[in-house]
Amino acid sequence: MFRLALKNITSKPLRFVATTLAVAVVVAMIFCMLSFKGAVYDYIYATETASSGISDITISTNSTSDRIMKDEPLQRIDGVEQIVPSLKLYAMYGDEYVGVRGFKKGQLEALATIEVIEGDISKMQSGERTDDIIVSKDAAKHFGFSVGDRVEFTLGTKSVVCYIGAIAKQSGYFLNDAPYLMLGLTENFSSLIFSSEDLCNEIHVVLQDKLKVEQTIKAISAMPEYEDMLVTAS
Repeated sequence: MFRLALKNITSKPLRFVATTLAVAVVVAMIFCMLSFKGAVYDYIYATETASSGISDITISTNSTSDRIMKDEPLQRIDGVEQIVPSLKLYAMYGDEYVGVRGFKKGQLEALATIEVIEGDISKMQSGERTDDIIVSKDAAKHFGFSVGDRVEFTLGTKSVVCYIGAIAKQSGYFLNDAPYLMLGLTENFSSLIFSSEDLCNEIHVVLQDKLKVEQTIKAISAMPEYEDMLVTAS
């Protein structure tokens, strides 16, 4: 058998080399897949959960036209550590659709850390600069944004003027940046639909005990204020 194998190698050297290279490539690919499996999974998971961040439960509406006016009833639920209302819309910037998302002042980083490259978000956090927004590095490059630029977004017949307050890394809320996300305060973005500082169409809930997600989902779903809403694990 050894002689036969040696004969094949000497008689067909090119085929032997090609076969050896093919096997080496397959082995290398398998090794890479095993080595980077965790990293790939982590990236996919982070991308899929970019919107919800550290929240455990998400309460959302059945339609983009529906609105949640109150989040106070959730304070009656045991084990709730944090309640984070959010307003998510799609608007137009020029002839392009963009994602528009607002948080209450002081809650911009409640679900995810914003890694600022340029500019400052402290005045947004305090509510001093309600018309400032944060965009990603990719969005700034795509639209040619610079800190301090005036921008205007429209939704139907309504519009809102904002200013680029900061440019951030492609992480956290901006990891899944399609369409490009414009992050600001609900107080400002609410004018695209109504004028209500407390307006939201999504609420994120952070629990003290991560093992009680299903139990808490049932409790929230049973509340009259949210019985017609979508209550799911984040």
